[in-house]
Amino acid sequence: MSFFEWAPKYELHVDDMDGEHRVLIAKMNRTYELVAAGAPVPEQLQAFDDFIDYTAGHFRDEEKYMRSFAYPHLDMHCASHRALVESLQGFRKEMAGGALADKKLFEFLARWLTGHILGVDMRYAKFAQERALRTS
Repeated sequence: MSFFEWAPKYELHVDDMDGEHRVLIAKMNRTYELVAAGAPVPEQLQAFDDFIDYTAGHFRDEEKYMRSFAYPHLDMHCASHRALVESLQGFRKEMAGGALADKKLFEFLARWLTGHILGVDMRYAKFAQERALRTS
């Protein structure tokens, strides 16, 4: 059972980023499945660590992409990435300590991911597309 489903509305029309978003969602869903099934905490932590690591790598790729076309809101976008990674580390500590409120984590992730992709990511994608049209 998946927690978060990819939908066409999340398409940025930036192939690399869309592909990474799909993988990120799959890794988040894997963590959800293990937590929902009551898997041993070390197994949950391994999946969550994989999700966190992949997310951080995706953010590096996304920031590099935004730098490639001089996105004017890069600093603000990067700040939102740092804030999420910090939040994920906090949730990880709760998970490791056995004090994680599962519902709180997954509601947070769904809200953040939806808002981030449909909000700030869509803005950089639109900017990149408009810039490409102006320079072609």
